Amino acid sequence: MSARPSLSLAGHPWADKYFARSTPWEWHDPARIDLNDGTTLDMLSTVVFHGAEGLKTVADYFAWLLTQYPDPDRIPDDLDEQVVRNLADLEARGAIEVTDDKRPVEPRYDLPLSEQEADGTG
Repeated sequence: MSARPSLSLAGHPWADKYFARSTPWEWHDPARIDLNDGTTLDMLSTVVFHGAEGLKTVADYFAWLLTQYPDPDRIPDDLDEQVVRNLADLEARGAIEVTDDKRPVEPRYDLPLSEQEADGTG
């Protein structure tokens, strides 16, 4: 196994903040979503957006994300920077809100629009 620097967002200003989805969305394909503004997110942005459930801090989410790689040697060396860029971009678009307090995603942002219409939550 190669010597890798320890990846963490513990020192980031948002490390202890929570983040929650704040815009409607729809599936583009099985790996990507479309935001309400028509933007199609790439796969990592989609993963970050779906992680925005308002119940984990940014640092806790990132620690969880690292566990999703079965082979630690396959974790990109700049994954921490990629996640921070994605969070900042999603926040700038109004797709997520970064808050001091834990709060679950509002029901209207939890499911894709097509599923909300089907179950009456939209």
